[in-house]
Amino acid sequence: YKRAFGKDSYLGGLYAGVEQTGYHNRLAVLDGQVRLSHSSIFEYDGMLSKTKADTVSPEKTGRTVGLRYTYGTREIDYDVSFRDIADNFGADMGYIARTGITQGTVLARPKFFPASEILRRVDVELFTGQTRDSYSGLWETYNHINILNYLWGTIVIRGRYIYSTEIFRGERFRTDGFEIV
Repeated sequence: YKRAFGKDSYLGGLYAGVEQTGYHNRLAVLDGQVRLSHSSIFEYDGMLSKTKADTVSPEKTGRTVGLRYTYGTREIDYDVSFRDIADNFGADMGYIARTGITQGTVLARPKFFPASEILRRVDVELFTGQTRDSYSGLWETYNHINILNYLWGTIVIRGRYIYSTEIFRGERFRTDGFEIV
């Protein structure tokens, strides 16, 4: 189900389920977005799952919640998001996600327009993403500074420094580095 409200705003809902003898996986979804202004949008989604693996195991209930705000103009872009996926969330019919995390991200991208025939635009992108792994209680991070150079309007040269860590089996690993494309 989807109901449009004009100006890019909508509310949507969905139900999907798998029913078998001794097993079920049911998923209800609500999502939408609200255009707040010409330059900004607020998005939201939520999912509820109920899964019973067999005739002996108890039914597990899980959920996800997501919120996102974006703002974009010729001079600057902002993007802020939050997502929480419970340990027991399950959508066996194809939704793939890492469960047991809480995540927040923030992006700011100011844009500069030098007075040059060659270098048309320079974007400086600052991003941070923090994720808490509920199984280990550890935090992982993904942060970058990204500089994009637009040459003659069609060629893009990007340089990026990334500071990041990742949690795997309760242990934190460094995964950072440089990138030039």
